[in-house]
Amino acid sequence: MPYDFGHTVLPLSHVKTFQKRIFVLTGCVFCDIICYGQGWNIYLWSREFETFLTKNKTKGEKLNMKPYGTHQKARILYVTQAGLIAALYTVLTCFVGAFGLANGAIQFRLSEALCVLPFFTPAAIPGLTVGCFLSNLATGCIWQDVIFGTLATLLGALGAYWLRRVPWLVPLPTVLANTVIVPFVLAYSYRFEGGLWYCVLTVGLGEVLSAYLCGMILLLAIKPYGAKIFRLDN
Repeated sequence: MPYDFGHTVLPLSHVKTFQKRIFVLTGCVFCDIICYGQGWNIYLWSREFETFLTKNKTKGEKLNMKPYGTHQKARILYVTQAGLIAALYTVLTCFVGAFGLANGAIQFRLSEALCVLPFFTPAAIPGLTVGCFLSNLATGCIWQDVIFGTLATLLGALGAYWLRRVPWLVPLPTVLANTVIVPFVLAYSYRFEGGLWYCVLTVGLGEVLSAYLCGMILLLAIKPYGAKIFRLDN
């Protein structure tokens, strides 16, 4: 059965192979970012940043290295967190995509639970946006879905960060953004049977379950440890 990827028709077997490659590649990137982040943590958050180098073996002179500034540490932490969130979103989406739940009129993206992460760190905004973009490419979405689906995730992440002082409202922007934007893509680009309002109902229900219900469970579970996980004290 062929898959219509924009104007190009690809065999379904090729799409599945592409998904597997993206899934493995993202997993490798995820592991690399973890190692990279932990390496920088050991280096940047230790109290002493002094390395002794011998300029002259006979005199044994010492060369002191200055520590990284607060701004540089914050920037590295921001990039590391964003990369981790993007990789995690992509891996989770590809996982549920194997069961046919990542796209379509009826979808349950487990990765949408990560929409609450802007409550803890602003790095989640680009992380979720890039993760959604890569996920839509990996699961074989058409270009309209890639663009407007990513836009919905970006708007949801911005809204979640804006409502971070009210924890119970944090997942709401993601639910609303996807319920308003995605059904138009499904109804008029994919031309799913049932029409616009059917897609609004199914997408909205899926977002309530994945983004709101699972998202609030995730938020409440990691909230007591949020300061340590996201290094909010640094």
